[in-house]
Amino acid sequence: MSQEFSVIDLENDFFLVRFKTEGDAHYALTQGPWTILDHYLTVQQWNPHFDSSNDNIDNIVARIRLLGMPLHYYHKRVLRMIGNVVGKVIRIDYNTESLTRGKFARIAVEVSLNKPLCSQFFLDGKMQKVEYENLLVICFNCGIYGHKNENCPQLKTIKGATKNSENNGVGNITNSGGNKPWSSTVIPANPSFGPWMIVS
Repeated sequence: MSQEFSVIDLENDFFLVRFKTEGDAHYALTQGPWTILDHYLTVQQWNPHFDSSNDNIDNIVARIRLLGMPLHYYHKRVLRMIGNVVGKVIRIDYNTESLTRGKFARIAVEVSLNKPLCSQFFLDGKMQKVEYENLLVICFNCGIYGHKNENCPQLKTIKGATKNSENNGVGNITNSGGNKPWSSTVIPANPSFGPWMIVS
């Protein structure tokens, strides 16, 4: 990278970066994801229809880790197929491909922020958990990045529905044992998502 570029500060914490060479722009787009103080810097190619007044970001490139995979999966084509289960593969860590990292496969994938993140999947009959680097705010109820469990819109809907049903004289929901009712403030956890999703 020649390190010659200019930066224009736009509204809503967006910045326009103009590189002197096409190679530098390509490097910035493909060699990420980039982080600053453990927060992702979302990098995308300029689009003439970009609107900086709309601060919604739908997709980001995130690094994932796949721990404990058998060694025969550490091949570029196989890792690309596995990574595509989580999101669109942008880059495979070459230390991963050459087995020098050892403990885990590391892949940069594009993920949607509007859908639940892929937390786990079956790989040859075994559950493979997915860890996300630098995505620190993941809801373990709905799996969506950007809020914690206590602020989950899905839980608020469930709690509100339970509270309304109690006010309308509808009976309590019982747990699978059938003997104790669940409280309107205690909602069973979603086993599909959990703390393993965040690299510590």
